[in-house]
Amino acid sequence: MSGPAQLPQRKTPRDSFDSVFKAIVRPLKPVLGSKEFIGRVKQRLGKNARVEEEKPESRRLFSPGLDQIVEATARGYGKTIEELKRRRRGGENEARMVAIYLGRQLGGHKHEDIGKTVGLGKTSSMSSAYLLMKERVAKEKDLHRRVRRIEEVLIKSKQRT
Repeated sequence: MSGPAQLPQRKTPRDSFDSVFKAIVRPLKPVLGSKEFIGRVKQRLGKNARVEEEKPESRRLFSPGLDQIVEATARGYGKTIEELKRRRRGGENEARMVAIYLGRQLGGHKHEDIGKTVGLGKTSSMSSAYLLMKERVAKEKDLHRRVRRIEEVLIKSKQRT
């Protein structure tokens, strides 16, 4: 005769919570805190501190800041930051449009934040400016090369920090 029958183990609410947490929340692993704290976390992660396209929060965390993007774009166009931010009625400011494009493309920054940084009043202009520049970058080889050079400068400067 064998021993007593084994009853199946009952799951507790805590077990259910843990399994949901592991399946949904844990893979995201956002980092919250001051810039100094985030810097220390990036330093500890080393090569694992990278942007993952499927995780937009990683793009914001590991991307260059808007001020860095505006500065690099202004330098790439041989302009001052004030010239990049200056509005010209009826004239296109390609440097500003590239800064908008890179702010969204590289950093996933919010339209409102990008607009404030580049001196645009309306956030509704942001979306159309980004989409227009995205299309132009895809079509125009010279513009594509110029944007890639600015991106490379930003990525190199980010790796140094």
